[in-house]
Amino acid sequence: MIYNSNNIGTIMHNGNSVNKIMHNGVSCFSSVPSSCVLFHNYKKSNASDITRNNNDGVVTNGGVFNADGLEFDGVDDYVRIAHSVSLDFTNGPFAIFITLKPDPASASAYVVSKGNVGATAQYQLRWATTSSVAFYSSGVSIVGTGNVVPASNWKDVGFIWDGVNAKSFVDCVQAYSVAFAAPLAADSSDLLIGKRADSSACFKGTIDNVAIYRSADIAAIIKHRRSIVSNLLFARIDNGIIDVGKVG
Repeated sequence: MIYNSNNIGTIMHNGNSVNKIMHNGVSCFSSVPSSCVLFHNYKKSNASDITRNNNDGVVTNGGVFNADGLEFDGVDDYVRIAHSVSLDFTNGPFAIFITLKPDPASASAYVVSKGNVGATAQYQLRWATTSSVAFYSSGVSIVGTGNVVPASNWKDVGFIWDGVNAKSFVDCVQAYSVAFAAPLAADSSDLLIGKRADSSACFKGTIDNVAIYRSADIAAIIKHRRSIVSNLLFARIDNGIIDVGKVG
């Protein structure tokens, strides 16, 4: 690999440049799809939005960036993303995915919250000590992952809603599907990562790869998720070093 102080130059193998790294036929790097309206990669040590929508976050009350993502203390840490039209969903389509590792000491907590508590909340993701994550709207649990997201384990979880059915995913595999045709509540509140709007139920653990899509295209969304997380070997270029690791 040729590297200078400002940029990664060229990855070389036997004198030839490498423009694609594959694992089991899946590219380890993938451009963010145009349907993605927010993508935060906290391993980059900031809460900037990688998409063109400028949905940057502000880390509040001392969340700690580390090699795995952003660590929340379960007391008052959170990320605030200002409300924008791109994050406002009523009739769908809509998808939200997140990689998380709950701390064993975490109480049941909200990892994502858009809207006020209860009936006016547009969408929320809640991790429970029963080792599950559920998608909520208007204060009601719509669909969950089942008890497969235990503390101390990395899991990539997500929910896709096409306006008719809501589906849950764990490590890029569909878990459940339920009929859900009601519109999401109208809302203009900021989006919060790590807690809900009333400052209670704060998450303790580490979060990364937060993505929201204005799409219900399962194939395209899962392809993107597989390229960055899931139980695949991946290559991460960080400060000029190629790290090979495993998520999960």
